[in-house]
Amino acid sequence: QSDELCYLMRLRGDEAVALLQMTPFAWRAKPEVWQALAAKEVFDCQTDFNIHLWQRSY
Repeated sequence: QSDELCYLMRLRGDEAVALLQMTPFAWRAKPEVWQALAAKEVFDCQTDFNIHLWQRSY
């Protein structure tokens, strides 16, 4: 069984910074990117997840 979950997240600058810290892109982001993101009043971000459920058959 699988499902797709997609939605728009509207974040404050500090929330967007926290989200970036949880990604592999964090170590590559330049200080200017961190500062610009933190200064944003609103940051819109699209999320896309593919969820797969695997169950062992008995």
